[in-house]
Amino acid sequence: MTNYYHGLNCRWSLNGITQTVFGASALIQNTKATDKMAKFTAANQLGNTAVVVMYDEQKGASITWYAATSGSLDGNAIGTRPSVGSMITLTDTIDSGSIINGTNWIVDDVDEDRAVTDAMKYTCNATAYVGITS
Repeated sequence: MTNYYHGLNCRWSLNGITQTVFGASALIQNTKATDKMAKFTAANQLGNTAVVVMYDEQKGASITWYAATSGSLDGNAIGTRPSVGSMITLTDTIDSGSIINGTNWIVDDVDEDRAVTDAMKYTCNATAYVGITS
């Protein structure tokens, strides 16, 4: 069967997202990235904002993935996760301009979620600071 697309193109999947620490067979389910800066504002005599100073540029990322390995006779996968405080690399091989691209992501926290009705999954939150590269 052939797929036909009309109108604008949309990116429908997470293909192209690579990483260095979640494991070779991690099934990435969701990524979210933000580009942000701290902000200082000052008002004039009328109470209207007259000055805006943007500083401390940062990027934030949240990645959710399922633990996945092959070859286990009992069907259980051993999850791989980064350590809090470690520096990781995230890459979007399809969109070179993506916010998520970077080698200086510092892991803020990692959640491990286990449930009877779902596979074990992890969510990692990380921050990249412009001035920190190693």
